[in-house]
Amino acid sequence: MKSRWFVKSILVAMLISFSGFAKGVKVVSKTTDAKGNPKETSTIKFDNDNLSMESKGKDGHMIVLFRSSENKMVLANISEGTIMEITEKDLEKMGATMEQAQNQMKDMMNSPEIAEAMRQAQEKMKDLPKEQQEMMKKMMPNMGGGGMNMNAMDEPNVTYEKSGSETVNSWKTTKYIGKENGQTSEEVWTTDMSNFGLSESDFAVFKKMGKFFDKLSQQMGNQMSPLMNFGSKEAEAKRGYSGVPVKNNDYVNGKLASTTEVLEVTKISLSANDFKNPEGLKKQQMFDQMQNMKR
Repeated sequence: MKSRWFVKSILVAMLISFSGFAKGVKVVSKTTDAKGNPKETSTIKFDNDNLSMESKGKDGHMIVLFRSSENKMVLANISEGTIMEITEKDLEKMGATMEQAQNQMKDMMNSPEIAEAMRQAQEKMKDLPKEQQEMMKKMMPNMGGGGMNMNAMDEPNVTYEKSGSETVNSWKTTKYIGKENGQTSEEVWTTDMSNFGLSESDFAVFKKMGKFFDKLSQQMGNQMSPLMNFGSKEAEAKRGYSGVPVKNNDYVNGKLASTTEVLEVTKISLSANDFKNPEGLKKQQMFDQMQNMKR
């Protein structure tokens, strides 16, 4: 009797350890160049309220933190020894600056001078061979009769089509090919999140981060929506394919540029220490950094 009780106790303890204490998720991925040479490794850790993204590679060592209880994002550049905190007020200020710049650009692009230049360019296009005309139209898709359509410049028009099934690192996946203007721009292999033992509720922190970025995202034409609603049906509809990506091939001008592949997805126990600011870094202000970039 005692031995049976002991075995049952062990089983219960194991179940508790997997369901009660494994409150976080860890995702490890790697990025290689077109020749397969290492470019970057990335480790993402998150629970319902916090997120940590760390990348190490040729471009440096960066850590991005989001703590929903503080409604604050932290950018730590370990390579340069700097750290910067971003608040909602900072994002509001950034959004106002972007809106002002966009309005100035719209006024300039819709000026009589620009409109006349566009009209003359379109007239000259008529004398070109048909093939060259089509090429010019692809290069200038946002130019209308009276100026430039700024809203059409927000996002690339990528459409995805299913292209069979493959196994990637033991996960059964569906492959999608993304094309822009008829040219391959991306290949994506996705799997259902249930294959990792995850559900949409496990990605709650992304929705909280989405709310944090809401005003700025609207200013950017909701381009950030798929990232901030990661793991949701809304994000899938926005992306144009279903499932969680476990491998991506990115193309530039029709040629393979890089490959990103998920190596590990595990449920782990996380603590506040996993989301603490790195120590010994010099603090920077967001808008001071933006001013330095302009110089």
